[in-house]
Amino acid sequence: MNSITFTPHMYVAYIQPQGFLTGDMACHALFYYSTVATFAWERVQTRLIMEGDKVPPPPNYHQLFLSIAKIYGVDPNAMENYWELVDRQCDKLGITRAPNAVRHGSRPKIIIVPEQETWH
Repeated sequence: MNSITFTPHMYVAYIQPQGFLTGDMACHALFYYSTVATFAWERVQTRLIMEGDKVPPPPNYHQLFLSIAKIYGVDPNAMENYWELVDRQCDKLGITRAPNAVRHGSRPKIIIVPEQETWH
């Protein structure tokens, strides 16, 4: 059986004091999400301008966010704490910050609710 292996990347060159990221994997997961989601968002915007109504629906950013959290082995809520540092790192690198469409408002806060009794 074939399998795919993904090794989460630590952006060592961007860790403080050289950059703005911390050593926390959740921070690196958010930076990775930010770059991937921004790239996807920019492609969708370009296609909207060039093709109009023929554009397929945009990516599911919420699912992308959750998938990257899982790959990195971190709590998705913990990733949310690092937007300011990720934005500052993007500014330092001269790359586009993640637009609002792919962050806070597009993902509800993840709340884990314990199982409750089912009434019949």
